[in-house]
Amino acid sequence: MSVRIKVFGFLLPGGSDNKSEIVCNGSTVEEVLRDAVGKYPNIKPLPFDENNYLNPSVSIYVNKTHIRLLQGEKTKVESGDEILIVPVMAGG
Repeated sequence: MSVRIKVFGFLLPGGSDNKSEIVCNGSTVEEVLRDAVGKYPNIKPLPFDENNYLNPSVSIYVNKTHIRLLQGEKTKVESGDEILIVPVMAGG
């Protein structure tokens, strides 16, 4: 299934051709993100940490709903869905 991944451009390391939107395949959020890493290896630090778990410094949404409110990385996706990767903001 083709799923769009939208990322804030400044988050993308150089290996993604500076695209802010890429199209990847999979039936869950995790599969789609792993497909993205397979196509653009330089973006691996964005969705995954050094232990290959989802990176806690980004929030991931499917069709504008945070995956924490769904089934996390096991959330099912369908063709045409949109995954948004947003940096976690903190400060005071």
